[in-house]
Amino acid sequence: MRMLNDSVLVMLESEEKENVTQGGIILTGTPDDDQSSKPATVLAVAENVLNVSAGDVVYLSWANSIPITVEGKKLNIVPAENIKVVM
Repeated sequence: MRMLNDSVLVMLESEEKENVTQGGIILTGTPDDDQSSKPATVLAVAENVLNVSAGDVVYLSWANSIPITVEGKKLNIVPAENIKVVM
């Protein structure tokens, strides 16, 4: 996949896990869950994006992210300017 302009393709480090209570109720998350506190792995970057490479683990602002699904995997396209920290 080739990214254009200033786009970066990322995948959340940890997939959401379903918790099941003893009574069989599936808990998929809490209202306080927030993507902004989770690390993401960079899968692809546009040619003109600086300081970020595929394989980097980043923290970013999810405000302008575009969720997509590719081959069953949930990914996000974000503008490079939304990346705040490269680990």
